[in-house]
Amino acid sequence: MSSRLLRKSSPRRFSLATWNRTDSNQTYTNVNVGEFNLDNMAGISDMETAAIRKIWQSVADDYAPFNVNVTTVAPASFANGVSLRVVMAGDTTATLRTSANKTHSMSGTVFIGDDNGTALDTSGYAAINSYTNGEPNTVYVFAKYINTWGAVDSEGRYRDLQYVMATTASHEAGHAYGLEHHGNYDVGTNITTPIMGSNTQGDRSLWSMYTVGSTTVNSLTHLTNIFGARADDYSSSYGSATNFPLSYSPLYGYAGNVTGIVGLNGDRDLFRVTVSSTTTYNFNVTTPAFGNLDAKMILYRVTSIPLFGYYYETIATSDPAISPYHPFSGLGASFQVTLQPGTYAVVVQSHGSYGDLGQYTLRMSQPSIFYDPGYTLTFSEMTTTTTTTKTPTSPTKYSETTSKTLSMGGAGSSTGTTRLVTAANSVTPITSEQERQLLKTSKLRVLDDLFAKWK
Repeated sequence: MSSRLLRKSSPRRFSLATWNRTDSNQTYTNVNVGEFNLDNMAGISDMETAAIRKIWQSVADDYAPFNVNVTTVAPASFANGVSLRVVMAGDTTATLRTSANKTHSMSGTVFIGDDNGTALDTSGYAAINSYTNGEPNTVYVFAKYINTWGAVDSEGRYRDLQYVMATTASHEAGHAYGLEHHGNYDVGTNITTPIMGSNTQGDRSLWSMYTVGSTTVNSLTHLTNIFGARADDYSSSYGSATNFPLSYSPLYGYAGNVTGIVGLNGDRDLFRVTVSSTTTYNFNVTTPAFGNLDAKMILYRVTSIPLFGYYYETIATSDPAISPYHPFSGLGASFQVTLQPGTYAVVVQSHGSYGDLGQYTLRMSQPSIFYDPGYTLTFSEMTTTTTTTKTPTSPTKYSETTSKTLSMGGAGSSTGTTRLVTAANSVTPITSEQERQLLKTSKLRVLDDLFAKWK
C-alpha cells in the first residue's frame, strides 16, 4: 500500500468547519490555518521555499524504511488508510466550545486551548489513530510558533528550528498512525532523541522501542504493519549485486554515484567493483543533512570458489564514532584505497543501533588535482594493509562535493557546496568567479602537464 503523508498548507489556507476532539469534551468550529509563514510576510519567500524543502527531506528520511510517499503534492483523497494531511501552520483562528458550552475565540500561532480559552504551549497536535478512526485525517505543526523558539535546547546544544518542525511533523503523524508518546516527552541521550519523545532537542531524532504501561512499543514494527516495508533496493549477495556505475572524465578520471536506502538493520546494499589495473579510489558515503542513518561501509576483495561460492576478504572498513557535541557528524563513512586488479564488493549498511536507518549516497572516484584525500589505505596481495598520511603537494587544492537528488515520490534535491581547501585544511567559501578562474587555471595546468609528458 502506498500512502501520502505530508501536505504543506501554502500557498492556500486550510479550513475545517467542525472538529469534535475525541480526547476531550471540546469542539472547534470555523478552524482557519494560514499559510506557512516564517518571515511575517505574505506569500512564500525563497527562504520559506528552502525551509519547506528541508522539512520535506527530513520527514521523508524519517519514513524512508516504509512504503509511504512523503510529498508536498496534494493527493486525490484523504480517505482513511489512504492519506494523511500534515498542516504546517502559520497564523490560526478558531472558535472553541467547551463542555460547559462556553465559547472562546482563539487566534494566534496556536489555536488549541484549555477550557478557559487560553492557548496551550504546544508545537503540534494530532489525535491518536486518526488515520483509521472517525477523526479528520489531519494533524497540525504550529511552525510559526516553533520559529519563535530559541536556538539552544535544554541540553545546551544548538538546534535547527526547521529540523525541529520536521521532527514535529513526523511525531504528530506518528500519533495519527497509532503511536503514543515515548515516556514523558523523553529527551533521550546526548546523541539521539526518540521521534515520539521530545521534539525540542537539537540532536538526531530516531524511531525507538519503549513501553507504555505494560506494553512494549516497537515503533519500526508498528509502522511497518501500517504501511509495509519499503522494497529492498539493492541485493546483499555478490551473485546478484549491482555493478557500480562508473563513468570516465578526462579531468576527473573514473567516478560515479548511487543513492539508496538502508531500510532494515540487517539490510546490506552490496555493489560490484571490477579493477583492471592498479588504481587508487576514494569511497565516500554521505547521508542527508539531518539524517537518520548512521552508515557503515566495508570493502571486500571477492574470490569465486567453484562449488563453494564466494570468499570475502575485508580490505577496509569505515564506521566513524558520533560526537556527543556534534550528533550529526560521523554519520557518513569514507576511505581511500589503492586496489590491485581483481573483483571487489563495497557494502553500505547501518551501524546497527535501533532506528539507524535511512537514505544515503555512495560515491566512488579517482583522486585528482581537485581532491585532497588525507589518509590513504594501500592494499596489495603480498602485503598487509597499511595506513599512511598524504602531505598536500601544493598550497591550495580545489574540492567539490557532488549535487545529488534525494527523492521520495516528490521532486526535491540537496545541492552540495563548493570549497577552497588550503594546506592547513581550513575552509573558505569562494565566489562563482573565483571558482571559474580556479577551474580554468587547473585545466590549463593539467594540459601543460600532459603536453610536457608528450614532449
